[in-house]
Amino acid sequence: MRRLKLRPETELCLGLVHYTDGVEGTKQRLATAAKYADNFAIATECGFGRRDPSTIPELLRIHAAVADLDR
Repeated sequence: MRRLKLRPETELCLGLVHYTDGVEGTKQRLATAAKYADNFAIATECGFGRRDPSTIPELLRIHAAVADLDR
């Protein structure tokens, strides 16, 4: 990833939010990703469309909890 070159209009989005290990697991993945990329967005590992709808509130809570962390 250190050698990844993106066009200015391209946004890197990483699937770092996982339902199974919540905020703590997401923080660990964020810390690892920050070693290799300076600017990126976060997402779930497989989006929201294929999920059991009952998992979505927790995934949104995880997103919100980690959204403002300094990288």
